Amino acid sequence: MKRSADVKKAKPKNKLLSTLIEKGSAMPSSEQSLGIDKPLLLYILLLLLTGSVMVFSASRAYAETHFGDPNYFIRLQTVWAAVGILVMLLASRISPAVYKKFTG
Repeated sequence: MKRSADVKKAKPKNKLLSTLIEKGSAMPSSEQSLGIDKPLLLYILLLLLTGSVMVFSASRAYAETHFGDPNYFIRLQTVWAAVGILVMLLASRISPAVYKKFTG
């Protein structure tokens, strides 16, 4: 039986992924926690909610007339908001050192 120290770590085939793992780790460990700026997250979510309410109130009649569904635009807004939040959370898990490398 091989000991865990004898087993080599498998290198990722993706160059960006290997850079993330070597430089700053895409997933921070407990001692290297990146944390979340909670007030900033709250402001972002409030802006997102306010914008969604505005989209809904401004487009409901138009969506019902042209698409037969008064919730057409708010449904699109919700999908893109979810995608945006997911990308934001994924980007927040990448070490700033990786971003610095790409900015020159």
